Amino acid sequence: MPWLVIVSVIAKNKPTNLFFVLFVFVLVITVSHFILKKNQSEKAVAISYTTLQTIGRGVFAGFVITLIVFLDKILGPFWGGVLSAFPASISSAFILVHWNYGSSNLFPTIQRLPIGALVIPAFAISAMFFFPVVGFIIGTFLSLAVSLIVSFLLSKVKSF
Repeated sequence: MPWLVIVSVIAKNKPTNLFFVLFVFVLVITVSHFILKKNQSEKAVAISYTTLQTIGRGVFAGFVITLIVFLDKILGPFWGGVLSAFPASISSAFILVHWNYGSSNLFPTIQRLPIGALVIPAFAISAMFFFPVVGFIIGTFLSLAVSLIVSFLLSKVKSF
């Protein structure tokens, strides 16, 4: 669980310079991407979910989020925030990929995560600007639109 140690150290130090944090984030993402890209594995099959699998993934993710909120109440907001980053967003996808497509498809899925993670700060930064100006609801939709645009642009970059 290296992510837990790294996130804990970062959160305890409370970085305040957004540009420095983004620089470090992009640096870590880039290094991670090239390390994972260097270790080529077999091609992943195209993953699609049935309606029942999508509902199951949502229920499982909801359970994980509920557990994290519960731990937040017990351990405090710091740990709730630390635990929400990785387990809530990614563990359900890994479990379903492994369950439905086998372990051979996990690494090809993981290889795409670093570059895909760039969508998260796109949402967060756009929310930081949109929420005060247009409010929570419209700001959420605008931030989602920015995230979709970034995701689309990243999907068009084939050289990565």
